[in-house]
Amino acid sequence: MTSNFVILHQAVDAQPSQVTQCELNSEMYTYVASAINIALSILEHPSGREALVSLAIDVDNHRDVGVRYRNDRNNARAHVNFFLTRMRSHFPLVVVNDTMTNLGMYGYHSRGSWTGPLDSFNPRQQSINLSGPKVRNMIQCARQPQRFRQFQFMMALTLVHEGGAHLLVTAMTNGDDLGTPPHVSGVGFGSEESGEAGRALETILFGGCVEFYRNPNEDDQQPGIAHIDSPFDLGTRAISPNAIADVTRGNFQFPLPLSATSIDRRTLECMGMMSNHPPASNIERHMMSQQVIYNLRAPSNSGYTVRTRDLWAIPTNPRTRLTAY
Repeated sequence: MTSNFVILHQAVDAQPSQVTQCELNSEMYTYVASAINIALSILEHPSGREALVSLAIDVDNHRDVGVRYRNDRNNARAHVNFFLTRMRSHFPLVVVNDTMTNLGMYGYHSRGSWTGPLDSFNPRQQSINLSGPKVRNMIQCARQPQRFRQFQFMMALTLVHEGGAHLLVTAMTNGDDLGTPPHVSGVGFGSEESGEAGRALETILFGGCVEFYRNPNEDDQQPGIAHIDSPFDLGTRAISPNAIADVTRGNFQFPLPLSATSIDRRTLECMGMMSNHPPASNIERHMMSQQVIYNLRAPSNSGYTVRTRDLWAIPTNPRTRLTAY
């Protein structure tokens, strides 16, 4: 099996249109491509596929217009299977964005409108931005095996959230600005105007929303400790370190194995979107809305085709470099 990815870099002082292509043998391309592969493999797993089917039907049932599936899981599953095939061969443009200075934001998908039937959706005409500072922290710890795997896991789950849930909604709705219906969300997320598809998918697949809580013994460059927040109370349980290692090796078990001890999450400091860092500023939001416009014109959108088995070597051997085919 092969995969095709385009990974771009936006420097900290760059305008939205100023991106450069990451070279195939660079650490940035290699480690981000590895995280994309893990994310796609989670979504391609039977549990991941069925979670996407459930999400698709939930979104469809709560939309006022454009009902497609009418509760027919076979119909929704056919679309999900097509969607995942296209994601593997034409994954959205990924921008490692150094202008994302908000430490609480790991990534975002800037929804771009498109026209045509579902079977003409091209993910490559969409984009996902990843936090440049987080990616650089991942690169810097490549010689620390456990920490590196934690970063790979964090980036992979960010891409499941953005590339699985939010891209699926983009595909279903032709990039409609109305996006996710308010009822489709995780507990504590969304608003009266819009839901949160990523958190809804996490709840379906993982049993709750994923959060990374600060380890008080580590610095700001840490990946944090991965937890699953309970959808029923204020408890949260850490994801087993062995489960994290297994995920980065392609050995999946859903729901993810958790620690036996539940902790009141109000006693922990969150490092992600529920952290004390404010949401993106108006300037950042403007850049989000403009990014996809440029990405559609990116001259390097043919990408590099690499072997999936080579991608699986990276989490346990970060010195691995990829070869284009």
